[in-house]
Amino acid sequence: MVWNERVRGAEDVAPLCPGLHDLGKSIMAIGPIEHPLVSQGCRWTVGRSKRTEESPGRGERNSEMMRLFVSALCLFFLIPIWAPGLRAQSRTGAITGVVADSETGTALPGARVVVGGTGLSTYTDVNGVFYLGAVPAGSQTLEVSYLGYQSFQEQLEVAEFSSYRLDVRLQTLSRETATVVAEPFRQGRAKALNQQKTSTVIKNVVAADQIGRFPDSNAAEATQRIPGVALQRDQGEGRFIIVRGTEARLNSVAINGQRLPSPEGDIRFVALDVIPADVLEAIELTKAPTADMDADAIGGNVNLLTKRAPEDPLLTFSAGWGYNNLVRDDLQSFNLAAGRRFTNNKLGIIFAASWLNTDRGSDNFEVRYDDGELDEFELRDYAINRERLGLVFGIDYRTENNSEFFVNAIFNQFDDQEFRRRNRQRVAVGEIERELKDRLIRQQIASLSVGGRHFFDNLLQLDYTVSYSYASENEPNRADSVFTQKDVIFQPNVSPTSIDPDNIRANPLNEDISAFEFSRLVEEDNFSRDQDFAFTINLARPFVPGDQSNGLWKIGFKYKTKEKQLDNNLINFRSDETILLTSVLDRNFDQGNFLNGRYDIGDFQGPGEVRSLLPRLDGEIDLEEDLVDYLAEEDIFATFGMVEFNFNDRFQLIPGVRTEYTDINYLGNELVFDEKGDLASIGAVTGKNDYAEVLPSINFRYKVGDSANVRAAFSRTLARPNHEDLVPFQLLLQEDLEILRGNPDLRPTKSWNYDLLFEQYFQSVGVFSAGIFFKDMRDNIFTSRLQEPRDGEEFDVLQPRNLENAQIFGFETAFQNVFRSLHSPLDGCGIYANYTYTSSTADLPGRPGSGNQLPGQASHVYNLAISYEKYGFSGRLSWNYHSEYLAEVGRDPSRDVFFDRHLQLDLLLSQRLNRHVSLFAEFINLTNEPFRAYEGRVDRPVREEFYSWWATFGLMFNF
Repeated sequence: MVWNERVRGAEDVAPLCPGLHDLGKSIMAIGPIEHPLVSQGCRWTVGRSKRTEESPGRGERNSEMMRLFVSALCLFFLIPIWAPGLRAQSRTGAITGVVADSETGTALPGARVVVGGTGLSTYTDVNGVFYLGAVPAGSQTLEVSYLGYQSFQEQLEVAEFSSYRLDVRLQTLSRETATVVAEPFRQGRAKALNQQKTSTVIKNVVAADQIGRFPDSNAAEATQRIPGVALQRDQGEGRFIIVRGTEARLNSVAINGQRLPSPEGDIRFVALDVIPADVLEAIELTKAPTADMDADAIGGNVNLLTKRAPEDPLLTFSAGWGYNNLVRDDLQSFNLAAGRRFTNNKLGIIFAASWLNTDRGSDNFEVRYDDGELDEFELRDYAINRERLGLVFGIDYRTENNSEFFVNAIFNQFDDQEFRRRNRQRVAVGEIERELKDRLIRQQIASLSVGGRHFFDNLLQLDYTVSYSYASENEPNRADSVFTQKDVIFQPNVSPTSIDPDNIRANPLNEDISAFEFSRLVEEDNFSRDQDFAFTINLARPFVPGDQSNGLWKIGFKYKTKEKQLDNNLINFRSDETILLTSVLDRNFDQGNFLNGRYDIGDFQGPGEVRSLLPRLDGEIDLEEDLVDYLAEEDIFATFGMVEFNFNDRFQLIPGVRTEYTDINYLGNELVFDEKGDLASIGAVTGKNDYAEVLPSINFRYKVGDSANVRAAFSRTLARPNHEDLVPFQLLLQEDLEILRGNPDLRPTKSWNYDLLFEQYFQSVGVFSAGIFFKDMRDNIFTSRLQEPRDGEEFDVLQPRNLENAQIFGFETAFQNVFRSLHSPLDGCGIYANYTYTSSTADLPGRPGSGNQLPGQASHVYNLAISYEKYGFSGRLSWNYHSEYLAEVGRDPSRDVFFDRHLQLDLLLSQRLNRHVSLFAEFINLTNEPFRAYEGRVDRPVREEFYSWWATFGLMFNF
């Protein structure tokens, strides 16, 4: 189906559907598309930014979107009419049921279910449920197959206009048939690989049992094991994900299919360290979406699936104690999951909880250069307590024909108490500052979704979801205090031509702890919240074009409304009297062996002692920082139509098109400071943006035998700008001839995506895959520095803007297997490995052309794990690596900041004592791999941070 040709010839199909004729005219009226594949007369982007006199009103835009929606409805409802050889479906019934493991009762998602001798087939969903409509009435043979399990067949009698219910329990393959034994890791690996194998899209899956085989405490760290995923870390713990060389903004995160809001006030993307890995049933990373998926995922969409009610009763819990070598302190963890089904398996209830309390820390130095000279040198000591809580509750009810009602809820809370002591040696101004940051950040993410799935007349399928999601970040009563020694003489050992990256020193000659005086205390109360309400409804119907083929056509609608708010409050406290650092020293602070004895960070003020100074200080509101507040309201309307064609049980084709219309309104502030730095004016300012995108996709799969797939995909996706960039704020500093300005006219980044993948699956529950991908991106967003004349002066303007081009090309391969063909005891050995190579070119601010690297793109990413599982023992030694990548774009290439390569080594050991009890031990970052960043070249570090290693020991109970 060549969609662009159909649009250009819309008049040819107008007699079939008047709405399609309007769709063709609507798209053709936009103008030509700038893309090599569809360069002859249509454009998929229906884009209008801030409304002008020439732009249509909102009513016209809504009418346009309605025409697109009606056209999609008309087109995809008519597909079965013109499909050749459509079979009459009056004398048909349906077959429904659940596929589960015979030993544990765990649902088996991705099982292949076939009606023998026909073209009818389907796959079980994440709950192990399958539904086959349009099954010819009479005697039929149902066949079920699953990687690593014995195949199943049963003869049954299908009646007209009724559903036949058959629940299937599959047996694992025996040792004699050479593949799977009941080791702890087997079922999770089988579930994940079957979902990948039978998926209609290119995606990777990590099941709960696999998550448990790596020492990963949060969702980000569990996701890093997937091919093509690199992490941005905070204090040694995974936080943001980078997929296939695309920065975090270009990826999306969802829970149970619903996009998550971000607790942080300036961004859209979500820090996954908030969500514990132990409350998850699986993690899906979709790299090539179909039209029924949200389109805001250029790199990929991470879907976190919470635990579901099992077919058999479940009760598991674990408790652990740990130790952090750097801070010489402990860690406690507790996990619980309980669930079962009632009333003849119709009603299911699940509850899961995870709690972690840990003391962490790091030793750090940071450097700032000015034309190669040492401008600043900082020593930083971090002492951190982190507490993570996750709660999951789910309830579902199934009818006889597997129609379903469900309620899923998740609550996550992440407390981060940080004390940062900074020795800031300001070489350029001859000062040393001793700064203490005392702050607690509490992040919360919660989501509630209610929905159902229903089957009518054995053919029509309806599913719907109503969801509410909430995220917040609260930073109450933060205090940053600074004591300063002035007139310091420095003799740095750094010059433009000479540097020792392992021994950078500012060398203050007259530093004296008794000469530090109180400089300032900044107290902050910061709060941000982000809440989403979404409604989704989809309608699908199977059709049978021929004896050996079948299909499913599907249409849907989604509405999401978002409200995001940022509220910062800052007060600067100063004193007219002299207050010495020696009068408020922290007697309990022990710097220990800071950076292995390379540097002496010195003594610092105590947090309680600093706060006791407040009655002696004078406070003043910091308007420049206080008024970055904003309020954003965003509405998204989406429609889609798609068809799933299955030919000859081998060839699957899924064309589709999705439309997304976005309407945004912002309220911000405008501040003007005069030549003396005093506030001259202040006022509220509003901004607006709206645009519509038409996003086609085609997914292709060809089965090579029963164990291999060739996949190809073409799609168009987008990534909306961060909220901070869209806010129409303006900060004008006449003293500095500088303007900081938001840009409500920013367009979303768009990408044409191309994928080709080969997969070979093994009955030993393993896989080999290799593929290539290419992304052609437009409207990337960077902060640009421009010149603007104002009142006879030239002002520097810093503003986010859309730049033109970026391309990413990559190759990825993966292999995992357990070598059961080896002689005992080596038949417990296994390997898990994947590697991704990416290369990019991008236009950067002031640097157009093809010689620039895209931020976030690491050329090499790999995972390697060696495992052994036998006799109840499970051990896994794992390496995770990414090469260096561009993190911040400077004024010129010599000032670009790169995050250096990172190789982390982790170890997990567990021993099953009996059927119900296991011991486990986890060791993280065994080689004390640091976080490192450099400016321009690798021997000019700007940051190095060391965490040492930490470990957890515990017991796990499973009933």
